[in-house]
Amino acid sequence: MTMILTRPFHVFLWAPAAEPVSHRYVTLAGRQVNAVLVPPQHAQQSRWLLTFDEALQALGPFPRMFIEPDGAFVWVGEHAGHAWQLDGNLVDGGDRLLHVELKGTCPRAALERLCAVLGGPNSLGWYQLAQAGVMLDSAEFFREMTEDHSRISEDR
Repeated sequence: MTMILTRPFHVFLWAPAAEPVSHRYVTLAGRQVNAVLVPPQHAQQSRWLLTFDEALQALGPFPRMFIEPDGAFVWVGEHAGHAWQLDGNLVDGGDRLLHVELKGTCPRAALERLCAVLGGPNSLGWYQLAQAGVMLDSAEFFREMTEDHSRISEDR
């Protein structure tokens, strides 16, 4: 069963690095979170597999997806009787898509599908919390978003 992300989030979704990265625990609102330490060169070189235009074409056919030519989109759905919505923006990185800004709530499967289209079937991305600036890998992000606490909810 797909878990609904019960709290709203605001993140920048980045392609994960091909090279190994390190992690360290940081404190956010009194809770320890295992953050990804991103080397400066990765932040400048990281790109998804698709170009901006390819991403527009790939996401356009998603059910209940409305996407504009400038990369702004709204994707809505329903799961287990709960409505969800993701507002997003594709950010062009020149030769390939740089990152995707996401704000809202949705089932985990929706984010996995988005990542698979952008980066291939096993690409789950890194989630940079918009307000805190902390980068989480997908496992940490989903763990935090599905636990019963409000520490990561940045949309109060």
